Amino acid sequence: MILADKIIKHRKQKGWSQEELAEKMGVSRQAVSKWESAQAIPDIEKILALGELFGVSTDYLLKDSFGDGEDFEFSSAATVSSAEDEADTLRYVSKEEASKYIEERKRASWQIALATFLCVLSPIPLIILGGIADTNLIWFTGMDVVIGVLELGALFAFVIASLPFFISCGIRHESYKFLEDSASFVLDTAAKEMTKKLLEQFNTTYITCNVIATCLCVAAPVPVMLGAFSKSGFLVTLLLGATIAMAAVGVFLFVFVGVRRASMQRLLSEGEFAPKEKKKAGILETAGLVYWLILTAFYLAWGFLENAWHINWVIFAVGGVLFAAFMAVMRLIVEKKK
Repeated sequence: MILADKIIKHRKQKGWSQEELAEKMGVSRQAVSKWESAQAIPDIEKILALGELFGVSTDYLLKDSFGDGEDFEFSSAATVSSAEDEADTLRYVSKEEASKYIEERKRASWQIALATFLCVLSPIPLIILGGIADTNLIWFTGMDVVIGVLELGALFAFVIASLPFFISCGIRHESYKFLEDSASFVLDTAAKEMTKKLLEQFNTTYITCNVIATCLCVAAPVPVMLGAFSKSGFLVTLLLGATIAMAAVGVFLFVFVGVRRASMQRLLSEGEFAPKEKKKAGILETAGLVYWLILTAFYLAWGFLENAWHINWVIFAVGGVLFAAFMAVMRLIVEKKK
């Protein structure tokens, strides 16, 4: 293990970002970045300071391996024990392993996006079948029962069709579980350069897809608004289905590029995966969970109290469209507080 990799390892063990280490060392972030990418070597004074900061000896930092144990001169016995434990649990990610992980998430991106797309589309059959029942386009004895069975069948068919994608992606991701904690692994210098290059190349696709997805979600209510001028209830039903379909395509694009970009940011411990962003991510995740729990509570209350199961599905349709706006507001609030 070279000096650059040792600096990365001990910085991550401390939970520091490059900016935080630079501040403690009295240098620029660019200097730390060059040390970690092996583009520059700190002078002897900086190496001594790094040794004191990390609690290791200069011999350990300068040698290309850990040695036989006598190369360590930590500040205390407790520090020795802690450092040895961390070294045992730390995972070293090579360029080949990083490449396999990125490819796996690339394959998972369209599968997760497709599964999410199917879940968002699932209310459309209920809407159309409900519209048929309301307009009496087709009617015979027992039609209500048939419509109810078809609605539930269609809903479950969409949801069940999405499950294999979610399950298979989850199983494949298990072997990369250690990457969820940025302090539990060290990225090889070559792997880091490769990942940075791939992320830079992908940024154009990421921005383009996000712009298209945002436009689709913003424009999604337009068909329903146009339906307000129609006297045909069935046409309004079809236009509502079109609104959900547009939102579903937007969600597909968000998820498709989001999963791929996240895989590269996770390896680099950047963006939402940077140590200082973890707390903010936790708050946003909790806010999202509370949002959907409240939405579900309204759905159940309306259904049981008013027996409105034929119409209360609209809560999830509208809630899904508004979720992106809710999370954007929450992100602004968290940023302001920080």
